Amino acid sequence: MPWFKNEPKDEYNPELASKILEDNGWKLNADGIREKKIDKDTIQLKFNLILPDIDFLKRTAEELKKYWSKIGIQITISPSDPQFLALNNLKTRNYELILFGNIIYPKLDLYPFWHSKFVFWPGANLSLYNDTSSDDLMLQIQKDIKKENLDKNLTLLLENIHNNYPAIFLYSPNYILITNKNINGIETNLVSNSDEILKNIKSWYIKTKRVFKTEQ
Repeated sequence: MPWFKNEPKDEYNPELASKILEDNGWKLNADGIREKKIDKDTIQLKFNLILPDIDFLKRTAEELKKYWSKIGIQITISPSDPQFLALNNLKTRNYELILFGNIIYPKLDLYPFWHSKFVFWPGANLSLYNDTSSDDLMLQIQKDIKKENLDKNLTLLLENIHNNYPAIFLYSPNYILITNKNINGIETNLVSNSDEILKNIKSWYIKTKRVFKTEQ
């Protein structure tokens, strides 16, 4: 399930990607890598992808490398200790490509990750996204939490981010809560972290009894 019902999505389409590259002059060389002559230099689509040394991110990086190689883009995967990565790459914003995961909390609050105020360390705007319209929408979302206004502003914000392509959004993992069938009162909703799974535990119950319904 998407984290927001109006979230824009892209489909994986290697044929279209190859056509876009071809149409813009990026041709395959003998090694199967896209290249293009710009001024006097021949530029190849070869990038270094950095990421925290975490198993599920490394598996994701290997999948990305496989997919991108099919369209002539070569990726070198460079996992690093998370603390080393923060102090040596994130702090200086020194990277060509970075694979990272975010926990959005409170729910739907994109302000710390996309507002231009946070493009510099220790801000979390790792894409260096700077868009005045998006900045205004994020501030409005924080001020006006009426559902109809929140949905409208969030939809506009996600469209802005999607259309500007500051990042490629890959997936949101599903977390499954398994309980005994006798437990009632569990609400199923979007959670930002594992702690929220037990947030309404005071409403869970097992025992029930019949009561007479009274009419007034």
